[in-house]
Amino acid sequence: MRAVALAGSPRRGSNSEALIDAALETIAGAGVEVAKHRLADLDIRPCVAHAKCRELRRCPHPDDFAAIAEAAMDADLVLFAVPVYYWGVPAQFKAYIDRHIHYYGLRKYRARAIGLIIVAHSDGVEEAEDQMHSFLIKGGHAGIAWSDVRILRAYAGEPGEAAGNRELIEAAHSFGRALLDQLSS
Repeated sequence: MRAVALAGSPRRGSNSEALIDAALETIAGAGVEVAKHRLADLDIRPCVAHAKCRELRRCPHPDDFAAIAEAAMDADLVLFAVPVYYWGVPAQFKAYIDRHIHYYGLRKYRARAIGLIIVAHSDGVEEAEDQMHSFLIKGGHAGIAWSDVRILRAYAGEPGEAAGNRELIEAAHSFGRALLDQLSS
């Protein structure tokens, strides 16, 4: 079994990354092959809306998007971690979402388990969750129902706060166990 995790924060060692790392530790500990990608470290350019997606086998941007998206689409478990930026996902993650127009109606994530970690300072979790719902469900990219997408909502504002919060880290480990249970059922 293979899990692909996408860390959407532009900040290395962010609160959302601390939680995805804890969940991945649990998942990897169960023998699942894990690959984590930090979107901010990759070259994923914004969509330019050239309107030729259906005519081309691959998006024409010569960047990292296709390889990462296709790896995630082929995984048994996909885990997304996004911090809330201005009541939504950060720009790096929004570019990743927008580029999926190339796959619209053609390909879905085949994962039997999808996890979403959303971390906010104080508000905006619902709005970021709505964006992810639009991407995965309205956009037709998830192969499972929204009710089967596991979501961990967390609040941590200061850099490093999540990593130092035992309750949040344990919640992330429990989240990883819940994803494993879903994957094995």
